[in-house]
Amino acid sequence: MTEITSNSGQIIGLPKNPRVIRDEKYLKLLGSIQADPEMLDLREIVVKEHQGEHVIICGNMRFKAMQELGIKKAPIKILPEETPVDKLRAFAIKDNVNYGQWDWDDLANEWKPEELAEWGMDVWQDTGFDPNMNPDFSSREVSDDEFDRDLKYRVGTQEGIEVVCPHCGETFRYEGL
Repeated sequence: MTEITSNSGQIIGLPKNPRVIRDEKYLKLLGSIQADPEMLDLREIVVKEHQGEHVIICGNMRFKAMQELGIKKAPIKILPEETPVDKLRAFAIKDNVNYGQWDWDDLANEWKPEELAEWGMDVWQDTGFDPNMNPDFSSREVSDDEFDRDLKYRVGTQEGIEVVCPHCGETFRYEGL
């Protein structure tokens, strides 16, 4: 760990790490590493040798969390010396891009929300839906103001809730609540 350094822009052409992690998300990362440290071996920190240091290209947040947890050794993968800076730039961003999207129906019906939250996922934060609420299941629409969000909730039968995104019109159905 002492031979690894965060990307602060020391490699010419590669800006400093553009990611930050704060507050609750950082605490979730710390908890995730503590609960499953073997995952660190599955996702090495990717570094580039530069002026006698191993500069982090991918894994700056994990490195920060590992330092705080007092972890002494980090699994790393060293990029070849000839790796061009345009590739380093691409790797730094691509490592943090989420190409897929969640299938909210599958998550709601096949996964336990408390487990997802424990594993660091913001399960209901993006929808404004509180899985602990006890809605009355009479058919009605719940207004934006009631949830302070710009999503509409149609509470139907005891079979579940539909959430309609006003931006794209897509409907998500949460069953078995």
